[in-house]
Amino acid sequence: MVVYRSHGLRMEIPPGVFHPGYFFSTEYLLAFLLRQDWKDKDFLELGCGSGLISLVLAGRGARVTAVDINPAAVIALQQNASVHQLELEVRESDLFSALNDRRFSAIAINPPYYRKDPADMAQRAWYAGGQFEYFKALFATLRPHLLATSQVWMVLSEDCALREIETIAHQHHFELKLLDSRTFRFEAQNIYGIIDRKLTSHPDGFVS
Repeated sequence: MVVYRSHGLRMEIPPGVFHPGYFFSTEYLLAFLLRQDWKDKDFLELGCGSGLISLVLAGRGARVTAVDINPAAVIALQQNASVHQLELEVRESDLFSALNDRRFSAIAINPPYYRKDPADMAQRAWYAGGQFEYFKALFATLRPHLLATSQVWMVLSEDCALREIETIAHQHHFELKLLDSRTFRFEAQNIYGIIDRKLTSHPDGFVS
């Protein structure tokens, strides 16, 4: 178990769970999200890993649901939330499988994006499948959980196969819009808005 401290929180993170201190994507996505007011918003962290984002936004007043396919991540987040007396719902779920028809006003995703089949649970945080099965399933199942005004964000490294991910998104009538970019130690991390052209009522896919 590794201890990680951030935003006034002390978290215990077990082996095999994506660690926000070893990589830049979680803290970067969180900093981006904190530009907004989160009070009373229905927020989903899809593939929560350590759950840092969920814990911080719960502390900002969001109604938080956090899901992960890794049971170790789910148990650790439940324990860390209890220690800090933060109220959030945590479920073990393969993408949306445990969420039925629930819809959210905001969803954040820090996905696996390397094209390779994961060999174990820990590798699911990195590998999206040999044929990008993760992204095919994501975009095939995302829409039933959206409102017309929902905002969806995804953080991706410049190392990912962006054009192939965009192609999969387009097949399901979604678009990726670059919203923010930052370079950490010579690697660019990019935050994209996922725009649903079938549902969204705002011209650029995001409410102001």
